[in-house]
Amino acid sequence: MPSVGSFALLSSFGMASAAAAAAANPLEPVTDVIDAALGAVQDVSGYVLGSPRTAADIIIWVIEFGRGIPGLAKAVFQGDTATQDKLCNFAVFAAASVFVVYASLAALNLFLLVACSVKNGVAKYLVLPNNLPAPLSTLRDLVQKQLLDRIIGWKVNSTFIRLDGQGKSPSLASVASSMSAAISACMLLSCAPAVLSLMRGGANKGEAEAIAWTVGTALGIQYLVNKVAD
Repeated sequence: MPSVGSFALLSSFGMASAAAAAAANPLEPVTDVIDAALGAVQDVSGYVLGSPRTAADIIIWVIEFGRGIPGLAKAVFQGDTATQDKLCNFAVFAAASVFVVYASLAALNLFLLVACSVKNGVAKYLVLPNNLPAPLSTLRDLVQKQLLDRIIGWKVNSTFIRLDGQGKSPSLASVASSMSAAISACMLLSCAPAVLSLMRGGANKGEAEAIAWTVGTALGIQYLVNKVAD
């Protein structure tokens, strides 16, 4: 069995090899940046060139959706089982999508707030010294004015994308309140297939208890968050 010393020796050798490779090609970071920029340009050009086809597809989808509304309404009115199942499945899909997007945007707003707070804490270290030689003073002024001063002056006075229930500026309290409302609403929507199944099959203790637990959890989360906030 290899000893711990052997693993340490192999790890040291691997790190030394990586450092030697980086030293052998000092322009590798630059080429990586150039490759990433070229990839971004290709993506943008692809979106621009493909936009007419995308716009046409969207228009066609809207037309087809409008044409299908009378048939959908008739199927719902007649109680078509397949149509009801599709609509309930759409409710579940929409609930999951809305929750994920809502949570991601709330996290983004909170992340920007935390990043700005950390920046404010280290802002004094972003001021370069003034006692630099003449050749470096010009570069120092350029970097300080065009980069570091902009970072120091950056503030988060409002949310990136304001969500329902959040104030003008992000905070843990507002995120908790809005997220509890989103969780409750999306969990209630996700109960649609189970509720429909219970309606079709009549009284069923097991299904009714499962729905009651889910609905109770959804409403309980919002109640607890609002109770703590008060």
